[in-house]
Amino acid sequence: MNYMSMASWKTNDMLNGIEGIMNLAAASGEDLATTSDIVTDTLTALGMSADESAHFADILAAASSNANTNVSLMGEFPAVSIILKYFIILLVFSSLVILTHSVSSQNN
Repeated sequence: MNYMSMASWKTNDMLNGIEGIMNLAAASGEDLATTSDIVTDTLTALGMSADESAHFADILAAASSNANTNVSLMGEFPAVSIILKYFIILLVFSSLVILTHSVSSQNN
């Protein structure tokens, strides 16, 4: 709960986010405090909310089980979350451009 409060999560945020954090801690074998720190730091960096922690935890669990890494090692690279945030923005923007071009082409 300490890391959640440091991430400015309110009581409802903690209640919404704890399940994903607990599931990730159980799946990864990491302690709850470390897992909470990683999830809250990364969600904050990505501009995501506490209720997205379960989905985010699933992504981290899948990544760690399919790569030569673990959740703790992935948490050591917070800059990756910032890069990922801008990649997602670029991907969404690119998709909108393609969609706009596609609709425009269909109308002509």
